[in-house]
Amino acid sequence: MSNVKTIIELENNLTKEEQEKLQNFIEREFGCSKEYTKIFDSSNYVSQSEFANEIYEKMNKIMIEDFSEY
Repeated sequence: MSNVKTIIELENNLTKEEQEKLQNFIEREFGCSKEYTKIFDSSNYVSQSEFANEIYEKMNKIMIEDFSEY
């Protein structure tokens, strides 16, 4: 998922059945097929998502630049 457009955070854990229902809803209502959606558990997101590492690297670079003058 190197071309992420939207991230949705939910405060509850979803069962496999609920994840399937959510993906079906997204496909039906927004036309985004299951092959373009990924659902990650929050405890595994960082290790499973390519996008999480991309965000970390960008934020790390910004922080280094911001604090380099101190």
